[in-house]
Amino acid sequence: MESKELYRHLLGINEPWTVDRVDLDMTQGRVDVYVGHAKGVRFACPDAGKSIPCTTILPSAFGVIWTVASS
Repeated sequence: MESKELYRHLLGINEPWTVDRVDLDMTQGRVDVYVGHAKGVRFACPDAGKSIPCTTILPSAFGVIWTVASS
């Protein structure tokens, strides 16, 4: 099984999300899992009350999530 597929299963990541990249750093005892989604995927915006396209950046599984509306 490819590492991206393995981490997708381990973390319970489902569509529309995908595991884009996995970086393993044995010296620091660290695994960074980069998650993304296909271009044009729409997500429900709780403020606007409608689905809007956006760009979401997840630098690692335990990092900060940034979401920028691209309406």
